Amino acid sequence: MKSIYIRGRRFGLGVIQRLDYFCQHTSTPTNWNQHDGIEIHYVLKGSLIWEFEDGSPSITVNGGMMVALPARKSHRVIGGNVSPAVRLGMILRAPSHDCGATALSTTEYKVISNALAHSAGKVLFTPNSIRDITTRIHNCMEAFSAEDELSVLRLRHVAAYLL
Repeated sequence: MKSIYIRGRRFGLGVIQRLDYFCQHTSTPTNWNQHDGIEIHYVLKGSLIWEFEDGSPSITVNGGMMVALPARKSHRVIGGNVSPAVRLGMILRAPSHDCGATALSTTEYKVISNALAHSAGKVLFTPNSIRDITTRIHNCMEAFSAEDELSVLRLRHVAAYLL
């Protein structure tokens, strides 16, 4: 299993609580969790299934697809049908949260959050342009160093571009 977790404040984009890149080789369920903001997951390879604690129907996301998970909805990944599964996840802060200085204005972020909330729970094909950006984010995450100003700026730029 390979994983990279980077908090948004480390690269100056406080609207992102956390970016994570994850390669899962088994179908072991993760722990239940929930966040105040929406989560966006891009499945790059394989297949992952999210289940919800409230009994809502599970969501299967295959490679080349993406999903936004609703804010404050308790969920977990239970693996998938095709391993290994590789995903890029982005946990956003709630629009009302004070994110400090950021590359996005409050108004822009609220528009993005509203659009994501409207499509939450729907599995969508990831457009090729977005797939290219997710690859760039992964490369930036691999090379990230909080002490390297250029590394910080690259990750901030690409993450803001994805949003």
